[in-house]
Amino acid sequence: LLTDHIMHSTLLESIYMLNKDGDVICVGLKPGKEKFEKDYIGFSLAHKDFYQKALQSKQSTWSDTFLSLISGKISLAICHVIDDRVLVGNFNIDQLSSFINKINVRKGVAITIVDRSGAIVAQSGFTDTLRQIKTNHIELFKKGLAGDEGTQTYTFDNINYIGSVTAVPGPGWLTAVSQKTADLYEPLIFSGI
Repeated sequence: LLTDHIMHSTLLESIYMLNKDGDVICVGLKPGKEKFEKDYIGFSLAHKDFYQKALQSKQSTWSDTFLSLISGKISLAICHVIDDRVLVGNFNIDQLSSFINKINVRKGVAITIVDRSGAIVAQSGFTDTLRQIKTNHIELFKKGLAGDEGTQTYTFDNINYIGSVTAVPGPGWLTAVSQKTADLYEPLIFSGI
């Protein structure tokens, strides 16, 4: 059943069913990866924070980003408790990058998604999610991670920007939309205002 679900999913790269001790009892993998199924059976996720939080809260929880052993790419897991078992689905972050690159925004406007530690996990115009550049030293992101959503100016690499951040429910991430301040005011400067 798990393998069938994975075969029909464009988002998930793997699904695990864990027993109450946190051990993998079955796994669904993408076609071509089935030969690795035996490597995962019995593997323990009991020590993972997102697993422990799901058990305690009985609610779905999100992991931090990690390098997937299956795809070799940055991934994210969601964990959901079902009776005395736990279902874990792994997502490849490349799907997120593809999605935000399809959003039609004005030239020079960047969409950035950062995880709860402040690391960039996706940014428009880029497909390499392995960068994981930290943003928590930038005031806009620092305030956003502290729960202060809104719009403000900030400086990065000696360039002034204006940006807005908002929280992403679930994983505790942020979405920021920003552009260079000079680009924003360019129409006003050229019109003589």
